[in-house]
Amino acid sequence: METLPLEPFKVVIDGIKEAGGEADKFCYQCGKCDTVCPWNRVRKFYVRKIVNQAKFGVVPFEAEDIWLCTTCRNCVQRCPRGVEIIDVMRAVRRLMVPDGCGACQYPQPPQRNDQLRQCR
Repeated sequence: METLPLEPFKVVIDGIKEAGGEADKFCYQCGKCDTVCPWNRVRKFYVRKIVNQAKFGVVPFEAEDIWLCTTCRNCVQRCPRGVEIIDVMRAVRRLMVPDGCGACQYPQPPQRNDQLRQCR
């Protein structure tokens, strides 16, 4: 059985903490954040999965989910432990931007009618 070196994960965890995302240590994965997230009305969006990944430093840097969070604070208001989930989301975003990962890399919808016609 292969063991993974902990150093890369520790670097990510420390980076998230430095960027202001230390509150994730209080999360015990109850799932209340997932139930109140407005994104779950239109697609599957697991807030607690992102918080858990940040806690252990295994954030999927290629995933677009971290950029979908609207920072509406519904999750923070429902959290029984008072975890500032928005701070965790922002911290992961701050960590991703210097590495060239950002929301602008994902496809944007056409902005004008003539662009819409080209898509048909």
